[in-house]
Amino acid sequence: MLIKKLLVVAAFFGALVASSANAAFLTNWYFNPAGTGFAGGTKITEYLDINLSSLVNTTVPNMAGAFSFSEYGTFFSAGHDGLPGYVNPVTMTNFLGAGQVTGVFSLSGTGVLSGAIAFAPGGTIDLWASSATQPYGTAAGIYGADAGTNFADLVVLAGGGSIDATGVPNGQQTLIAAITALTAGYWFDSSGVDLSTIVPSLPPLLLGFTTVNASVTTTEIAAPFNSEMVSGLGASAYTGCLPGLVVGPCTGAGSFNLAANGQQRLAVPEPGSVALLGLVAIAVAGFSRRRRVA
Repeated sequence: MLIKKLLVVAAFFGALVASSANAAFLTNWYFNPAGTGFAGGTKITEYLDINLSSLVNTTVPNMAGAFSFSEYGTFFSAGHDGLPGYVNPVTMTNFLGAGQVTGVFSLSGTGVLSGAIAFAPGGTIDLWASSATQPYGTAAGIYGADAGTNFADLVVLAGGGSIDATGVPNGQQTLIAAITALTAGYWFDSSGVDLSTIVPSLPPLLLGFTTVNASVTTTEIAAPFNSEMVSGLGASAYTGCLPGLVVGPCTGAGSFNLAANGQQRLAVPEPGSVALLGLVAIAVAGFSRRRRVA
């Protein structure tokens, strides 16, 4: 399975590099958190709003302060285009509080605090949706982020940016991922075409992530977040240590929380090229995902 995933990553990454693509964000697309088709979807003018949290584990930095990292986290979206909720255009009921999209992610890369970071290809992002009350933020599953239906799987192609180590929310990150699996009934273009019909494809349907407020939190994220990242995704335990800090229990390696928010955009591939189909506000997280064993 790992070899197959790496081959998929190599194929997608090669297609991305080989193509002279123009950015082409998808506008006026539709999202139905219940998965019941185009008629029950909410019109998304441009993007989904996203809030995320992660646990970052780093290595001991070298003399220049650079480190490699693994990042594990979750996010949720309960609104779009700066508006709360997802409104069913047929019943005019608002899904807010009853349905949303959530995600679980594992990333890796290299970077410097308050400096440049780079995400490595091969990280994973899984998207979930539900029309029922979401237990996000609880110990259900992986912090309640894998409840409902797993409707999309993604593999990270590339990304970079910066994070702020002082707690001031002005770090920015970007991430581009290829959608390797998409369930029918959730995402549609403006004409009602189910986007699952073009997955998988080369060039691939892409999703982008960009954080506008990626910052190290000054206090630990409330329980059970960090314990869920350890037991559900295989992260190392939270210590509250920044990389390079050698005081008390800190030995130079890092283990800290990161918070971010932003927007998620979609796009479809253009004929003969990879359209840079999306930038989503999210700081995402490390190495390969490990599912919780029941």
